[in-house]
Amino acid sequence: MDFIAPFLIRHRLVLLLVAIVLAVVSFPLSSQLNMDRRLEKMLLAHDPDVAGYLRLQKDFAASDVVLMIYRDEQLWDETGIGIQRMQGIGDRLKKVDGVQAVLSLAELNKVLRTLRGARWLQPENTPVILATDDGLATKLRDLFSGYTHREGSPYAAIACMLTPTSATKKSRDETLRQIDAITQDMPDGLAAGELLGEPVMVHDGFNLLEADGARLGIASTCILAVVLLILFRSFRWMLVPLLVVHWSLLVTRGLLVAIGGELSMVSSMLTAMVTVVGVATVIHILVEFQQQMKVQSPQAAMETTIRHLFKPVLWSVATTAAGFASLTLAQVGPVQDFGWIMSLAVLVTGVGTILLVPPLALLGSVDLKPHEIPGDHWLRRTCENIYDIAVSRRALALLTLALLTVLALLGSAKLQVETDFIKSFREDSRLVKAYRTVEQNLGGAGVWDIVVPAPTVLTQPYLDELDKLQAKLRAIEIERKPVESLSRDKSDASANSILRLSKVISVTDAIQASDGDRWLSLLPAAAKLEGMKQTMPEFMAAMLTEPDATTGLRQLRIMLRSPESTDAAAKSQLIEAVRAEVQAFSTSPDWKKQFGDSKPPEPYITGYYLLLAKLVNSLLADQWLCFSVATLAIGIMLWCAMGNWWQAIASLVPNLLPIVLVWGIMGWLGWRVDMGAVMIAAVSVGLSIDGSIHYLLRARREIVSVQEDAGALDAKKRWDLQLRATQRSTGLALTVATVALVCGFLSLVVSDFRPTETFGRLVSLTMLGGLIGNLVILPILVAPSLKRHSS
Repeated sequence: MDFIAPFLIRHRLVLLLVAIVLAVVSFPLSSQLNMDRRLEKMLLAHDPDVAGYLRLQKDFAASDVVLMIYRDEQLWDETGIGIQRMQGIGDRLKKVDGVQAVLSLAELNKVLRTLRGARWLQPENTPVILATDDGLATKLRDLFSGYTHREGSPYAAIACMLTPTSATKKSRDETLRQIDAITQDMPDGLAAGELLGEPVMVHDGFNLLEADGARLGIASTCILAVVLLILFRSFRWMLVPLLVVHWSLLVTRGLLVAIGGELSMVSSMLTAMVTVVGVATVIHILVEFQQQMKVQSPQAAMETTIRHLFKPVLWSVATTAAGFASLTLAQVGPVQDFGWIMSLAVLVTGVGTILLVPPLALLGSVDLKPHEIPGDHWLRRTCENIYDIAVSRRALALLTLALLTVLALLGSAKLQVETDFIKSFREDSRLVKAYRTVEQNLGGAGVWDIVVPAPTVLTQPYLDELDKLQAKLRAIEIERKPVESLSRDKSDASANSILRLSKVISVTDAIQASDGDRWLSLLPAAAKLEGMKQTMPEFMAAMLTEPDATTGLRQLRIMLRSPESTDAAAKSQLIEAVRAEVQAFSTSPDWKKQFGDSKPPEPYITGYYLLLAKLVNSLLADQWLCFSVATLAIGIMLWCAMGNWWQAIASLVPNLLPIVLVWGIMGWLGWRVDMGAVMIAAVSVGLSIDGSIHYLLRARREIVSVQEDAGALDAKKRWDLQLRATQRSTGLALTVATVALVCGFLSLVVSDFRPTETFGRLVSLTMLGGLIGNLVILPILVAPSLKRHSS
């Protein structure tokens, strides 16, 4: 410190110049930072299910499906007016760049007219698909029932099969925006429709997060500016922390672009998070500088402040970065990205504090001294009174601490994961309403796929084997716990206790549908398949690939639909039951016989439903892993900082307890863990431990002054005076910094994306708990070790 403090003061203008140069270099780069919206980025690249999803996109002409849902009371009208309207909407959707094909009752009507030759025998607007006495029409309606319609229901769906993003220049976002515009512009006075599907869910989630990131960044800045102005009544000291924050943001964004990084779903909170962390760091310096200015010149006061706080700030930055860095061990891509991006941002904020605070604090002479915090003396006395109460009732406090810990651990064992990704959005959002409509009127809203190999020519024996697999898939039944369903129809409560696939469809079903016509039923399977290719070319391309040039094999897609809103255990059991059936099917002798002597590739399961279910299931395991690693890493850092293992452990206790208590409360009350909750543990311990570091290093610094003033007092009196002095000084700084932190994090609760709201609310609670722990529990635990240190 004898070198660092004078150096930073003496060369402060050079440091300011360095900061300006870095900002100028980073500015053009920062505007190029993009958000990665790919679903596969939500899980790790080496995950086999992610590999399956990428393979599906590569092999099939249209891999993702978006449903447009609307209500038409005349849908089943015998005049055909409902079918005509549907056809018009479908024709508009086909023109959207990025839509490979559409599937609807109107498209089935066209297919049937082609097969029947109806274009010559009946008027153009005849709804032949609605005929109840036509076997082929009935078969086709049954084939897609629960997918594009439900018999007699006024609700209809038009399935838009999207071109893989790798095969089109149009961005997925632009495609979805154009589809949504058509959804909002319905013909003949029909109410606006709804758009849903996992692509829409991810698209809307990212849009909300981008809007949140901008809005919450502004909100957190404004809130903290007001807090700083009220506390210190100084425009200079309102601007200094905010300049540090925005310099750090600019440089961090520039660094991300330089190393090829991108924002992901959760890391869009970057602005709000850096604002909160940066302001809290500078506040400790500000409070100390304000105290030193009472007895020293500004330059000497800043040098003394650096001598006192350089080490605490350094370790605070390191432990906060470690807390965020532990999130990189998560299996959820956005959480992992959030971890390393925020670690980088925290380190940059530390550098920004060194480069900017000394020169900006001493620049000029106007408004140089921050005013005392309102109620300064009262707050200091309150902190000291809290210490008196805690120390005088030490045994009771420790007993209460043990009891709360046991209750919290029992409650945390009851934690459950929020399995329904739809609940990441507010109840009144369009997306949730659309999913509710589908789950209530058309069946399950979860879409996924099985991909199996197929020979060059689909023989009848091959189709028979495939039909056996589909029959077994339709027979799967999983008992599930009652959950809050997207459907508001309570009459089917008993049916909701069983989870099953609501739709299983492949080219086999399409070929079998032709058996509804006595003449078409006489044709061989290959001829039926060729007829389907001619009448529904886009649909068939999305269901069956062309033969591979090397192996001659095709890839055949079985599309699955299942309820989206269900508990994690049942959803996992359904997925595993499907895997088991596919595995048994792929190893059966009858199946292998279809490929002769060659060994066919293994079937695989993939799709949004599978990936989102896997993402959700990994949340709870990620939470415990990241929390454990963060605790271990920060504990080692504390031991290095303090040189005392007991003080390191004692520092962790008051900061871990609030987190465990929050988990316990969530467990006892049945609140579910979502993507926001999974991050609070590692992040909170990294943030709140800063207070313990400042407290303990300040207490050890007080030893010298206390020993000089205490004279012949015994050791017990000396460490008592030592902790009282620390409680008055650092306790005030901790209180002010925590108020700023909580105010900043509470700006996140207005987010439309529930995980962001959860994160802001729970981190605020743990920060307040950490403040109480550092003022009440920490003095009780560290007093013995400080007594020995004092002696």
